[in-house]
Amino acid sequence: MGAADAALRLEWPQRAGPEVPAGDQPEHPGQIALGKLAAQKGATPAVRLFGRWMASTDALANRQLAAMTEWMHGTAPPTTVTAEQQAELQRMQGLSGAEFDRQYLLMMVPGHQTEIALFQREAQGGQNVLVKAFAQEMGPTAQEHLAAVQDLLATTASK
Repeated sequence: MGAADAALRLEWPQRAGPEVPAGDQPEHPGQIALGKLAAQKGATPAVRLFGRWMASTDALANRQLAAMTEWMHGTAPPTTVTAEQQAELQRMQGLSGAEFDRQYLLMMVPGHQTEIALFQREAQGGQNVLVKAFAQEMGPTAQEHLAAVQDLLATTASK
């Protein structure tokens, strides 16, 4: 860490403003696990590719969130899936073929819609400059994910 970084870190509490409440943070560990599962179990190459894309972009977002949280609070956010996410993973592991693809894609819609709304709210009205920048960066990615899911659902529904 350079001198400028150290100075910024010392100034951070005065400059940052309020942070995103813990309950509003995207749940990336569960999404990463689901993406990896889809990359393995997807019945179609498109779903497997989408799963890999989800896992990689959510892993990147998780690393950014972890760095922000550690810098701002001295602790890292959870890196394990919740009990609810684990139950969902187990349910999905029991599915296969077209039903796995359909259920996985359907799961992605409401989560991405919620994430997009959160990112838009923070990008437009957030007080914390770091969280606001993260939202501005990740919002378009979440929108790309949602558009891809909707395209994949439309494609799979027409078959």
